[in-house]
Amino acid sequence: MNGRREENVEGIPVILVEPEEQRGAPVLWMSYLGGYGARNLPMLERFAAAGHPAASFDSPGHGARGSGDRWEFADSVLAAFRRRMWPLLGQTTLEALRVLDWLGGEVDASDGFLVGGFSMGGDVAVALAGIDERVRRVAAIGSTPDWSRPGMHELRDPEKLVDQGEADAYARWFAHRLDPMRHLDRYRRDLAIDFELGGRTATSRRPTRAPSPLPSPRSIRPPPPRSRSTSIPASTTASSATRPPRPPRWNSSSTRPGRAADGSRTRVISLEG
Repeated sequence: MNGRREENVEGIPVILVEPEEQRGAPVLWMSYLGGYGARNLPMLERFAAAGHPAASFDSPGHGARGSGDRWEFADSVLAAFRRRMWPLLGQTTLEALRVLDWLGGEVDASDGFLVGGFSMGGDVAVALAGIDERVRRVAAIGSTPDWSRPGMHELRDPEKLVDQGEADAYARWFAHRLDPMRHLDRYRRDLAIDFELGGRTATSRRPTRAPSPLPSPRSIRPPPPRSRSTSIPASTTASSATRPPRPPRWNSSSTRPGRAADGSRTRVISLEG
């Protein structure tokens, strides 16, 4: 039976599910805007069943750290997107870094970490990979590496573009330092990032400087989202089915050699729905 426990890591509520026997790298899985750590428990349990210690946590203003209706909170963030969302992404990314430090002291993290999430959680996972080289694989579902989100549409009105508003100095501080699209050089390392977007896959290509310290590179197989929404996928709203999604799986057969535009060797790791 998998072991489950809840911890408070310097004010961050964390939930950890440990397997009977660890057979893979630890996983940090993060929620969409309006979600919270315990909401990911079915996913964490499935990771643990596959031998991966798996953790999640409540982002600022979420779960045990929130007040009021979580969907009203999400709406308030979207209503002033750049001023509210950019700091939320930045704060969550930095807290994820703290959670990885803690998780590495609780379980064997000698092979690095696997991180991912839905929507906002995937955005954070990508940003986290840009500031922590312990992250070796990322799965981002309904997410983007571009915090400016050009062409983002309203969640409840897909025909209407979101008025993102203007960022203040506080919001710009986070975006300038953590937005992946502003720091592409950070991702030129032994790292695989896969995006699942509306049932289609976008896969990162990166030069391989040295053999990976992980066992053979493998792909993450998360479930395809049921919506193209940018912030809160329809599959994760309050009215959605409660059946837990399939966990990511690692499959070495999906690795294909290739060459980047500059002639360096690459490995392309695909998402399979």
